Amino acid sequence: MKIYSEPGQGTTVKIYFPRRGEQSEDDDDVVPLADAGGETILLVEDDKELRAHLIEVLRELNYRAIGAPDPVAALGTLENSCIRIDLMLTDVVMPGMNGRELSRHARELRPGLKVLFMSGYSPNAVVHHGRVARDVQLIQKPVSLQDLSACIRDMLDSVEDC
Repeated sequence: MKIYSEPGQGTTVKIYFPRRGEQSEDDDDVVPLADAGGETILLVEDDKELRAHLIEVLRELNYRAIGAPDPVAALGTLENSCIRIDLMLTDVVMPGMNGRELSRHARELRPGLKVLFMSGYSPNAVVHHGRVARDVQLIQKPVSLQDLSACIRDMLDSVEDC
């Protein structure tokens, strides 16, 4: 369990549970995961354990995953034109530069880059404090494997810039 508190911003409590075991045959409400196409996702997450877990999850979903511990490292990866990046999955609240600022700089380097934001804060809180715009794709942490898979697939398959 991790607790993060910032004066005037609120408190986030993260609880990590062991991975769920095999599903039983009686589990009728299991939704199949979206079919991943082997694209590359740049994951920007400042929490080391969560970053490692999400990279593992993305790889299990058949994506190539590159982790960055902070926005500066992410921008360094994006500056390397030899590295293909199909989508950037980034935390919203990070020290130094928030996800919105990172997205702006990232799109200067790679116009049309698709960006999916994630936050442990409520969508209203991150929009109200100007951390992201209302019209961005935002998923709430903790996110289920099904929701993450579907949201990533939807973004990668969309023809519009996100």
